[in-house]
Amino acid sequence: PEQSVSTNQDNVVIISPEEKSTATVPSTGDSSPQHVASLELVDVGRQNIEAGNIDQGINMLERAIALDAYNSRAYYYLSVAWLKKGQPSRALEFAKKAELLCQGKKRELRKIYLLESDIYRKMGEQDKADMYQWKAKEL
Repeated sequence: PEQSVSTNQDNVVIISPEEKSTATVPSTGDSSPQHVASLELVDVGRQNIEAGNIDQGINMLERAIALDAYNSRAYYYLSVAWLKKGQPSRALEFAKKAELLCQGKKRELRKIYLLESDIYRKMGEQDKADMYQWKAKEL
C-alpha cells in the first residue's frame, strides 16, 4: 500500500496508524543493550512528536542516535520532527541519513522517499518532489 506523509492545516505531520504498527527494527541482528535502548528511545521520541512535544522528541531521538548511530528509524523521525518545526532543510539532512542506512530495504526506503518528496515539495522544489514520488512508486 502506498503511504504518504500528510500534514494538517497547521502544517503538522500526521503519522498514520499503519506507520506506527509497521515500524521495523533494523536487520542488523544487534540485540546489545545499547541497540535495544536506542530502539526504546526512538519509540519515546516518536510518541513525543505525535503529542506535539517536538523538542522533547528531538532530544530522545538524538539520544537514540548517540547509543546507535545506525538506527535509521531515529533519523527518519528526526526528519519528521524538523519538518514539523518548519525546517525542511534540516529535515532533509536527516532523511538523507535514513536513506543511506536503508539501502536494500524496500519498505523502509519507500517511506523515506515519500518523506523526501514532501520535504522537497515544502521547499518549492517540485521536480525533486516528483522524482522522489516516482522512486517510491518504483520500489
